[in-house]
Amino acid sequence: MPPKTLLIAGDIGPRPSNEQYFIAGDLESLLGEALLAIWRNSDARIFNLECLICDDRLSPLAKDGPNLYAKSETIRGITSLKPSLITLANNHVLDYGKAGIDQTLTALAGSDISYIGVGENVGSLIKTDVLLVGDKRIGFYAVAESEESVATKQYAGANPYDD
Repeated sequence: MPPKTLLIAGDIGPRPSNEQYFIAGDLESLLGEALLAIWRNSDARIFNLECLICDDRLSPLAKDGPNLYAKSETIRGITSLKPSLITLANNHVLDYGKAGIDQTLTALAGSDISYIGVGENVGSLIKTDVLLVGDKRIGFYAVAESEESVATKQYAGANPYDD
């Protein structure tokens, strides 16, 4: 039996320069031929979604740095990437407040995409997941640095890093 492969990618997110490829689900234009072959031959694919999937009419969080979101139509490309798991514990998960998180989670759920690293509050965070890759169980844990994107007892956000 050939070895099983696990592909872990860094930040992925639709941006103005690649948005049309996400909307069309055009993986060859997004990844290129060589990376697409590796991607397709992987048994499991995990990446960090470095933006929200939400309506641009939402109010952005006042913060240093950009507020990132992708149009809801880009879920087609994200789904085409066939993620086994998406991490959301990052510095952009609250860029458009709880409404942005809610729209993102609705988009992921509607596409049957599993995610970790975010929740309604600290008590309800989805922190971990375990994937079966071949005959191996591999655990994943997602956290974000403590900044304006982390969940609190009262507010939604990312799973905070606590050493």
